[in-house]
Amino acid sequence: MLRVKMFSTGMYGGEIKGLQDAINGWLESAHPAIRQVTQSSSAEHIVVTFLYDEGFFDTSPRTASAEVPEAFEQSLKGAHLDPVDDEPGLLPNAELPY
Repeated sequence: MLRVKMFSTGMYGGEIKGLQDAINGWLESAHPAIRQVTQSSSAEHIVVTFLYDEGFFDTSPRTASAEVPEAFEQSLKGAHLDPVDDEPGLLPNAELPY
């Protein structure tokens, strides 16, 4: 379920540093899956709004690997992988009805 979280410099005495610390603290403790961030102003204050999924952020450590599974190696043998040949040609000229 999508949730909304808002922060404003007005909550921290107009200080940007307080706003930054609050946002960083929330991100570190909640681990939200951020979908959208919006920054706006309200009077003389900065407002930052987050749209997020709560609890769906995977915090498990991951290891990167460049290995290609054997099944893919076998199925790609002899395949032509040049994407330039797959690009469509130019569209024909068309006269618009208006």
